[in-house]
Amino acid sequence: MASIKTPGSIFVKLIEANNNGKKQEGASRGDGFCYFLGGRSSGKSTLLNRFLYPTRVEVPKPSEGLEYTYARKPSNYDHEKKDLAHIWEVGGSKEFAEDFAQGEAGFLNPKQVTTSVVVIVVDLSDPSTVLPTLLGWLDRIKAKLAATFSKFEKKGLAFPEQLRQRAKAKLYNHNEDKDMVNHTGVPIVIAATKYDTFHGSDSEVKKVMARMLRYVAHANGAFLTYLGNLHTPEAASRTPSLESRLMENFSRLMNQLIFTGLEKRPTSKLEPHFDHAGPIMVPAGADRFKDIGRPRSVVDSNIMAGQLEWQGPF
Repeated sequence: MASIKTPGSIFVKLIEANNNGKKQEGASRGDGFCYFLGGRSSGKSTLLNRFLYPTRVEVPKPSEGLEYTYARKPSNYDHEKKDLAHIWEVGGSKEFAEDFAQGEAGFLNPKQVTTSVVVIVVDLSDPSTVLPTLLGWLDRIKAKLAATFSKFEKKGLAFPEQLRQRAKAKLYNHNEDKDMVNHTGVPIVIAATKYDTFHGSDSEVKKVMARMLRYVAHANGAFLTYLGNLHTPEAASRTPSLESRLMENFSRLMNQLIFTGLEKRPTSKLEPHFDHAGPIMVPAGADRFKDIGRPRSVVDSNIMAGQLEWQGPF
């Protein structure tokens, strides 16, 4: 990714991003907006650093509050121009996360929602925090999207439903669960970090974690990937490790979602991996509820309520 810089003032750039949210002349889409969310010490800063600077050795400092950077790359539509992506990392307290998610300016507002991508980072080395962190951020995302979409709907615009139908058509068109999935209209990526620590856990713990994350990801139309050894930069090797290939696959996915969006179905060089004995990688639309199952023998058509059934094991 070319020409990535960190500006001096977060909030000046935040205002500029909103004021300059219109599409550039001759371009097919406007600026991209990406948010890295998650709990404290979950690996957000490290993951973002690996995404932006694959070969950098330095370990980034943990984020506090709101961190901003941006990335440019040659436009997919006009190679004489560069596409711009605004990237925010949200750290700090739960209270700050709530304030950010509910704010009008910086998160999934009407000027951003068309070209936004959300990454929820969860920490596999602390299993008890995974589901609360994931469901907490999913609830905030849904609440903010509801508020944003209502502004369009009050004007009689069908735009929100068009976004949801686009996600359904591009990602779940051939999936038997497509009508049960909650299609938010905005791409969501669940990045489960610190697999290098988690992989030595008891087999049953890994099995339940894999099924839980697959269920929540599938229910919300999200991409899911395990990631590990993020402090180790990419090395030139004829036989890169599986974790290195997972990170490369994550970066490829993020570039597609940020700079192309769901105008085209994202592609992967890796086959989906469902086996809990190894790192999980499941693209949106590749899973099925009947293959995942539930933690108990419950016959219930309420897919969203089914997420809460996974709270018990951890």
